[in-house]
Amino acid sequence: MDNDRFFDPWVGASYGGGLFDRKVMVVGASHYCGDGCRDCGDPAAHPECRGFTQQVVSDYLDDACSGDSDWKRTFSTFVNSVFGRDASADERESFFDSVVFANYLQRSEGRDSVEKHGEWFNDNQHLRAFLSLIDEYRPDVVVIWGSRVWNAIPWDLGDGEADRVADDIYRFHRGGRDFLMVKLHHPSQGYPFEASHTILESAGVVPEF
Repeated sequence: MDNDRFFDPWVGASYGGGLFDRKVMVVGASHYCGDGCRDCGDPAAHPECRGFTQQVVSDYLDDACSGDSDWKRTFSTFVNSVFGRDASADERESFFDSVVFANYLQRSEGRDSVEKHGEWFNDNQHLRAFLSLIDEYRPDVVVIWGSRVWNAIPWDLGDGEADRVADDIYRFHRGGRDFLMVKLHHPSQGYPFEASHTILESAGVVPEF
């Protein structure tokens, strides 16, 4: 485990296969937690929270877990844009079975979505954690939710600056290999559904039937 990473990512059992013919990683912005611990992100203080991301995805896929409808709607909005329509429960499960999902910030951003800490995205710990995910899981495509994460990622990840492939799709270079990075609006609000589906389709992030 990388020392900069606090939240373990969700890794689908069919990552690198399943719905896609490539390895797809999805990166959200941040978690919110009602506990509001000041030492959030400290694995020694909160080892029980390392699996927070995995639990969030499990709760999303569990219809018996109602939770906060707003955050579940955020996930559904994104998954629907992958399919280009309302995805069924089985399709949502198949999607998450096929991808790695993680949030960029390695600590809770606050108690709820009203609390924002944009300055945290400039902390190099979170960038190092993000790059450790890239190095470990070697995705072919990384889908980024929102400009706060996108703007925190440098154009040069070690092997030269990224190249523009299409609107909101860039080819990045790291560790002797290339992969695509896709910029989308954050699906929590103001999400251009049809445009997002078109971008994902262009990047090959559409189900293989």
